[in-house]
Amino acid sequence: MACADDPESLGQPASAGPEDVATNLDVPWGIAFLPDGSALIAERDSGAVQHMAQPGVVNNVGTVAGVAARGEGGLLGLATSGQTVFAYLTTAQDNRVVTMRFDGASLTQSSPTLTGIPAGSIHDGGRIAFGPDGKLYVTTGESGDPGWRRTGPRWAARFFASMPTAPSRRTIRIPPRRSGPSDIAISKGWRGIRADGCGSRSMGRTGWTSST
Repeated sequence: MACADDPESLGQPASAGPEDVATNLDVPWGIAFLPDGSALIAERDSGAVQHMAQPGVVNNVGTVAGVAARGEGGLLGLATSGQTVFAYLTTAQDNRVVTMRFDGASLTQSSPTLTGIPAGSIHDGGRIAFGPDGKLYVTTGESGDPGWRRTGPRWAARFFASMPTAPSRRTIRIPPRRSGPSDIAISKGWRGIRADGCGSRSMGRTGWTSST
């Protein structure tokens, strides 16, 4: 019940409503901001990256090579560290993370950073973001693995124990400058999203909150 004297909710949206800042995009799926405040936008199906220099001003700055869009796969997440751009994409063989540079006008050719993440037509994950520790966090999905659809916390415990380093259904942490495979940390698996304890099918958002 709401009362006339109740304070206004801090989460109440502005009365003006949403405003378009970029239009005519082909399945926009990921966005990352550059040091100057402009944004790079990933188009999932085309594999193109658009640069929004300011609201309403959008230009194509390149296409990520190797994108094989199918179902929920394609060019998914973007993250930036200065002018270095990280992208999570689906290829014909796997899901992977690649690295590029942005010079203000175009992207360089990509180079692989992390490969071999299972891919499928659904639940490919693909959200990537830098955490407060300065490391890149990569979330992966179950890529349609039928075994993931089983239920029961006992089965889930056995499943995770049998695959302690599998790159699917995980969060993977990568330092921005790797010296070797030992730099990569893989979580044991997402739990708590589903009541059966089976973890995450496909992470759609990534974020951090301050500890209390």
